[in-house]
Amino acid sequence: MLRFAVLLLVAAISTAQAADTTLTLACQGTHRSDAAWSDAGTTVSQINIGVIIDFQNKTVTLGNDLLNIRSANEATIWFGLEGGAGDALLSIMDGTIDRVTGALTAASRTTDPKTRGTILSVSWDLQCRPTQRMF
Repeated sequence: MLRFAVLLLVAAISTAQAADTTLTLACQGTHRSDAAWSDAGTTVSQINIGVIIDFQNKTVTLGNDLLNIRSANEATIWFGLEGGAGDALLSIMDGTIDRVTGALTAASRTTDPKTRGTILSVSWDLQCRPTQRMF
């Protein structure tokens, strides 16, 4: 019976540790976009967006973007992604999450490999708070 109790305790601790590897945030703030092909110029809008930080898989999900955690310490999480090669568009995204204040800042830039000109730049300036999933 003692062996069974110990196994249950170990299973409970393992489950709690697995749950601690993912952090879900509810974020509010501004989203800024500047498209070179648009006559609208720069647009700034207020947004509410979910962010999921998966420490086990070393990823940050910001809306529809899946990014890599590049580094993390007790105070800050650095994340980003680079994509594109050759004749493809080059996209670079970098950002940080302040683990103390909840501030998330990120910026992405898409460039034309031939002209090296910026086609699209986007930035986020968000304030986040931890949340729990409803189900």
